[in-house]
Amino acid sequence: MKQQACQWRCHPQEEITAMGVDPFTLYCYWAIKQDPVKKHTLTVYNRTEHISWQIEVDQHAESLYVQIGQGRGEGGCAFQVAIGMVVSNIVSVPPTGPSNQLDQAWCNTAEGASPEGQIAPADGVLSSFCLTQG
Repeated sequence: MKQQACQWRCHPQEEITAMGVDPFTLYCYWAIKQDPVKKHTLTVYNRTEHISWQIEVDQHAESLYVQIGQGRGEGGCAFQVAIGMVVSNIVSVPPTGPSNQLDQAWCNTAEGASPEGQIAPADGVLSSFCLTQG
């Protein structure tokens, strides 16, 4: 019981945080009041595809890696997690592959840029680039 009292002195508010690890994994950590009788239920919300599922979590756990891939999105989705009424931030995971947007073009903004968009070093200083919509 002393450990629990210390926990609430250090974490007076209940909170949960989610972070995207890769297109298939979230890392969640929390400070939630422990219930000595029952396990926690972590609810995962895919805000992009409007689906959710639940994971039973041991009442003494303070973090969890959540697998979100394999039939639950192709990456690039926004997620949020909750334990009871405590809700996390919304986090986006990266897509599983390269972007399919081909309408972007890179241009060289350096004075010595060649028409082909190649870097033309001026005084040994690297040129800078900008992204434009084509």
